[in-house]
Amino acid sequence: MRDHFQRLCRAALLVLALQPLYLLALVATDYIAPPDLRRERMQRIPPFPLLWTEECTALATGLEPGGTGLHNAIQAARPISEGHACNALEAASANKPGVSWLPYPRYWHGYRIIIDPLTAWLPMYPVRYVMLAGMIAALTWFAFELRRLVGAEAALGFMVPTVVLSDLWMVWNYSIYAIPIVVIFAGGAIVARKVLRLDSNLILIAAVFGSFFNYVDFLNNPPWPPMLIAFVALAARRSVPETSAIVVAWFGGYALTWASKWVIAIAAGASWREIFEVIVFRLNGDLPGYVRHNFLAPTSKVLDYLYHETRAAMLFLVLLPTLLLPVRWPNLGRFAILSSPLLIPFVWFETLSNHTQIHIWFTYRTVVSCFGILIAAAIIASRDGPASPNVAQQKSAGDPRAFEPIAM
Repeated sequence: MRDHFQRLCRAALLVLALQPLYLLALVATDYIAPPDLRRERMQRIPPFPLLWTEECTALATGLEPGGTGLHNAIQAARPISEGHACNALEAASANKPGVSWLPYPRYWHGYRIIIDPLTAWLPMYPVRYVMLAGMIAALTWFAFELRRLVGAEAALGFMVPTVVLSDLWMVWNYSIYAIPIVVIFAGGAIVARKVLRLDSNLILIAAVFGSFFNYVDFLNNPPWPPMLIAFVALAARRSVPETSAIVVAWFGGYALTWASKWVIAIAAGASWREIFEVIVFRLNGDLPGYVRHNFLAPTSKVLDYLYHETRAAMLFLVLLPTLLLPVRWPNLGRFAILSSPLLIPFVWFETLSNHTQIHIWFTYRTVVSCFGILIAAAIIASRDGPASPNVAQQKSAGDPRAFEPIAM
């Protein structure tokens, strides 16, 4: 435990050291992708409904007339006008009258270091194809690393629900969603590759992963990455205390990066009171017609949405365990440990009750991998008994063979 604590402290220092680099990267973005050039490109984007509110908001951030460099990096102002957010983007791009600019200095907008250069130098459709290629590469990399770790059947059992039950097949049209998903699965692949080495500092890796995810994500699916890496760690027979420390490191990196943005915003003149009001609202703020305040309301809304969106696909998943599971009954203790990471998203849903319920159309995505974890855990537990004394001795002696991948 002492070693875990020391690694957590070192990871926290590294995450803090990353914060000025994040800010400098955003400042540099306006010089690599000048707002005037982006504004011209935005006048030619495909019309709504291909773009949703979050996408139009992301594309419009940094287009404020006269605001460049440090101002755009910190204030991240977005245009406000009559109608939908995409109407505001259209009006701001064409410099139409009646557009006001709302500062949004409460959260990192690091996705701009990717979106802005792409949209400045490429038409919108090629940008979407770049997003598609990135998602395919990240998902494929994670699938191969997971296969190396747990075997083909368990990897397939995990990946099929993740792809079939979610909207990954079309989300590449929206860069604000695609970029975090690339980071989620690429980060999971890195952890899956490193987890078999006893000398890997997974706590440090998880903290940096959580920090960078916070930087590029737009509060879409934060519980997805820690659930993924926790499952990977447990599948590699990392201990429960170490896995817990890895998850704490991820959330620590995530939270420190978010808090750093608040500190920078306040230093630039933002009001802590306004920031705090938004925090409280996202936790359990009232919004009639959308938010219920009873216990498990967010969880029930997420599951209800998932069911109504994927009823046909769920029929297929009923057959999947039958096709993949061996006849042997799984080791229930091992199955319970491997399945425990699926608690992470539901704790998040209940904590950020307001945000979960208002944005149900993308907060549900994390749950699809819960089905994958259950299927993969059952497959792994059906062939894995408790670690033998020899394996335990090898672990304590630092023998890397204790974490050899499963033969296929």
